Amino acid sequence: MGDPVGARPSPPNSSVAFLCGTAAWADGFLSQGKKWAQAIAKAVGGAPAAQIGDLGNDPAAVRATLQRFGTAAAAATITDALLDQHLGGLRGHSLVLVTHGLESHDPSLTKKEQEDTQGVLFYNHAKGDHPRDLVLFKMHLDFMETKPTGSGKAEDANVVPKADLDSISDADDGKKFKAQVRAFAPVLDAMRRSIYARVYLAACGGGRRLELFAARLKALTNLSVYWNDDTISFPKPPDAPFAEVGPIVGDKTSPLRDGVKFFLPDVAANKVPLRSKTDGFLEGSMSRKP
Repeated sequence: MGDPVGARPSPPNSSVAFLCGTAAWADGFLSQGKKWAQAIAKAVGGAPAAQIGDLGNDPAAVRATLQRFGTAAAAATITDALLDQHLGGLRGHSLVLVTHGLESHDPSLTKKEQEDTQGVLFYNHAKGDHPRDLVLFKMHLDFMETKPTGSGKAEDANVVPKADLDSISDADDGKKFKAQVRAFAPVLDAMRRSIYARVYLAACGGGRRLELFAARLKALTNLSVYWNDDTISFPKPPDAPFAEVGPIVGDKTSPLRDGVKFFLPDVAANKVPLRSKTDGFLEGSMSRKP
């Protein structure tokens, strides 16, 4: 069973890859998120069918990880029974980004500036904002485009920086921004060319909105994109990691959000609580762009 409106064909076998945000300090959300991913991967048999890697502060390394994982997963599979028991009923090949979802709520920014800073964290250098943090923002994606190749197939198109990126001044971090776009574009290209049919933005920590980021990500990668309109939380006690979608109030997730089960129409009968088992993934999402 595929996505209701498939982004592109997926091979008949199944796998999952988790790419986890990293930090140079003890970031509790990222630590719990990786433990959660590790528990799920172990439950379905581990690599090569279930692989875990890092996002980190080197986009070239992330690109290489995507390519390596895809090659390994091509000959592996997870049974339907295990997919139903531990991966929420997913089918085919799925990529999951377990990290912080970000959107600036700085009141000094315009609405467009706030929207442009929707994104996902790759690397968190220190608690709070830090110039050495690495975040893939919507504004990075806005300066990328797809370039057709001779095959004429949509999935073979390259993701490249737009030509007008060069028109940005080097002043006021412009040089840094241009370098980041050029570094991130090959990551998006690897996603587009990968074995994966969908990407799930498992964004933890704080109430985040990712709709515009998700739309742009889909347009560039040709993948189905799943995300939630609230945070993925890891309630206490943390010994056995499990995830819930909704804000943490005290030590509890309240309110717990509902989402639509994978591959089913968005109607009330197909809504499920977005709460995982200690060794299982969520059974759906609040939002999706199939």
